[in-house]
Amino acid sequence: MPSVISIVLIALLHDLCQRFALIGKELIYQYFLLNDFN
Repeated sequence: MPSVISIVLIALLHDLCQRFALIGKELIYQYFLLNDFN
């Protein structure tokens, strides 16, 4: 049975991964937008 600390760490890691994925999508989207204008 996993401890409470490991559950919290997994939840935090999952949240961080989702944030990085959203930031990555935004960066890629802006990058392609800028390339379309050039």
